[in-house]
Amino acid sequence: MRRWFIGVNDYWYTSCVFLEDVPLHLVILEGVTDAVCYVLGKFKIPKKFSNLKDEYGNFGQMWHCKVCVKIEELIYKNKHSEVIELPYFFLRRLFPADFEKNKEQFIEGLEDESNIKKNEKLARKVYDGYLKYHTVMSSLGIKSYYNTMLLEKEKDKNE
Repeated sequence: MRRWFIGVNDYWYTSCVFLEDVPLHLVILEGVTDAVCYVLGKFKIPKKFSNLKDEYGNFGQMWHCKVCVKIEELIYKNKHSEVIELPYFFLRRLFPADFEKNKEQFIEGLEDESNIKKNEKLARKVYDGYLKYHTVMSSLGIKSYYNTMLLEKEKDKNE
């Protein structure tokens, strides 16, 4: 089974697309174990098992440590994955919902906000270079899905 997802780093303004090819039976096994982990997380370990309670907290965490991790290792060994790094602002235009979801999870009030602003400026320069590259490629008659879509969005923005 092929699946993909987006990785975003709002501190360094980097982003990429992860492509995975995983056997279907492992995807199903992963879904089942995740569901069991979620359900078991609602049940606390009784106080009489204080060693387990201190170590794990609840049955979901114990299940995660003993079972989920082993299944994740099995999946990792049997999957083929590719990482495609793309400019932050390019992916942000294509998948705004994923970026907003990530912003909600991003820790606010970081001590070093000047670095974040500096990183954003660098990311914008990379994105501008990316736009120029695709404009040149387009003018040479070299078409690609990305440069066609990108140029259409730029036209819409400028109109």
